[in-house]
Amino acid sequence: MSKTNLENHLETKMKNSKKGLTEQKIRFAIPHDVPAMVQIIQSVFALSCPPDTKAETINHHLTNTLNAEKLTELINADEHYVFVAQINEEVVGLGIIERINAQQAEFSKLYVAQSYHGYGLGKSLANAMIKQAKEVGFEQLILYVYKHNQQAKKLYQKLGFEYVKDSQFHIGDEIHDDEQYVLKYPNNTRAC
Repeated sequence: MSKTNLENHLETKMKNSKKGLTEQKIRFAIPHDVPAMVQIIQSVFALSCPPDTKAETINHHLTNTLNAEKLTELINADEHYVFVAQINEEVVGLGIIERINAQQAEFSKLYVAQSYHGYGLGKSLANAMIKQAKEVGFEQLILYVYKHNQQAKKLYQKLGFEYVKDSQFHIGDEIHDDEQYVLKYPNNTRAC
């Protein structure tokens, strides 16, 4: 199923009066979303890093890896899936699935603007990403998370991801301890 055909299938809305959330929408990203996406990443990326990560290392990574050009490339690539979460038409979160091969994809990014943490947007984005990966026909969805990011690990485990092994993440000249998790889709026979 193509991205265009899945657009209506993917869109979700929810009400959450407890936090004043009136409308939540998860959809595929478009190039117009990139400035808001960059702003979100720049504001929360450091939260996913060890506390002793150097500011210049984070800035270098943001400038050279998680920039507008890279996000636009991912949005325009047929083999990758980029999502945004909106509240009342404002982009407040994003998630990215990057194809590794016909059977595997990486659940590579999940960011929500800090002012919207606690609204369930991360979970909504993750569920849309998981659904998309299954619909496309991937057999496994792999992710890497900072070893001490308990909040993220708890979410991923609730979503069905299972710990595989310790790994390392290189950011600039620093090496961070990560963990690899996988979500398997048993008997997923859809064509890629």
